[in-house]
Amino acid sequence: MEQGTAKLDMLHGSIWDKLLRFALPVAATAALGQLFNAADVAVVGNFASGSRTAAVAAVGANGPIINLILGLFIGIALGATVVIANAIGNNDRKSAQNAVHTSLVMAVVGGVIVAIIGELIAGSLLNLLQVPEDVYPLSLLYLRIYFLGMPAILLYNFEAAIFRSIGETKVPLIALAASGVLNVLLNLLFVIGFHMTVNGVAIATVLSNVVSSILLYRCSNNYGPYHFPEKLIPLMIANALNDKPLPVYGEGINVRDWLYVEDHCRAIDLIVHNGNIGEVYNVGGHNEMRNIDIVKLICKALDKPESLIVHVADRKGHDMRYAIDPTKIHNELGWLPETKFSDGISKTIEWYLANRPWWEHILSGDYQNYYQKMYGKRLQDATQE
Repeated sequence: MEQGTAKLDMLHGSIWDKLLRFALPVAATAALGQLFNAADVAVVGNFASGSRTAAVAAVGANGPIINLILGLFIGIALGATVVIANAIGNNDRKSAQNAVHTSLVMAVVGGVIVAIIGELIAGSLLNLLQVPEDVYPLSLLYLRIYFLGMPAILLYNFEAAIFRSIGETKVPLIALAASGVLNVLLNLLFVIGFHMTVNGVAIATVLSNVVSSILLYRCSNNYGPYHFPEKLIPLMIANALNDKPLPVYGEGINVRDWLYVEDHCRAIDLIVHNGNIGEVYNVGGHNEMRNIDIVKLICKALDKPESLIVHVADRKGHDMRYAIDPTKIHNELGWLPETKFSDGISKTIEWYLANRPWWEHILSGDYQNYYQKMYGKRLQDATQE
């Protein structure tokens, strides 16, 4: 259960806050995609051996071409978003599935075609931009390596379009941010460690784009060490330890599938190293439980009375059940969660007992304002009934 968050509902209530929550990650994703080239320029400008000026000019000269390609791909992918979202809105599951499959095929095939054409016309494109002769060879080298990554770039944008069609804009942003960090690290490795120039940053960009296209996965609710106290399990542990009321939405019969954080990390590592490019993996914990049962389990483990439990007014639109089918990642990659919930919750409780300063510091700050906003009136109304 996500005690403090709610699923984005684009169909009810005010549209303005939803537009911001939907559009800002999209805008940030577009901006971040353009920063890859800027990162390449910064690294070769500061660390490349030989003529750094020529290297910077070579990478920078490709900026207009790369921005044009990214803009084109994003626009095409938005068309896929509209088609898939329309099918989902009409509750036409078959059309939605066909649109998703068609989008992924188009991404791979289209990416290969663009890569081949790009290799053939790379020189002509640079001539159109009137790239100086002393910079031209390095610019051509960078651009031709970059074109090799076209299938991954187009695939990522279509995968992002599929997520956006169901109102999910944060996952594509997180995937691209992770690949952006990898891009910088690989840039530094190839340029400083291997003494490469524009070829090094170009290869790093291609590899990081490949990662962004495979880092699209979905997981069930996590729990474990360092879980922010806003969430159900750490919230109940902290409140119980302080003998404070344990606010439970409604009757507490909402069901969530719980995944221990270390099992989740193993899944991510497995997907990065062995996952198939373009595939989306569901990572589930094989452990569905009602919220009220988890709260009672925590009370028992901490030897606290269940009388601390207070049923408060439920959130509007609160999902009754989250379920995820992880069969694919098990069949294709051999992954299964190793931590039973009974063991995981025990380790989690022990961690919070041993690390009180960490979460007490959080609870003493601005978190109190959030807590009062979420539970203050609900607890007051519940105790007055």
